[in-house]
Amino acid sequence: MPWILQTSVAVKELAEFVHRKGHINFRLSESTRSDEGIMCQKIYQQNVSNDLGSYEKEVSLSGIYSDGDIELKISGRLDGCNV
Repeated sequence: MPWILQTSVAVKELAEFVHRKGHINFRLSESTRSDEGIMCQKIYQQNVSNDLGSYEKEVSLSGIYSDGDIELKISGRLDGCNV
């Protein structure tokens, strides 16, 4: 059996490496302060939770990307999604 390089990375770590920032939503303009983002996310989750019965907050997920001799497990957390 051939040798395969296996490693794991968190989505946040991957975003920080790619964008040199701590989030995927990379902006060229001034970024949102964390307290503003948290407040907006809570309001959004409350509104969506009331409108859609299938909305789940704080969803963990992971997947494996394979390319030849490299296998990369990527994991992270969604603020919320419809399931």
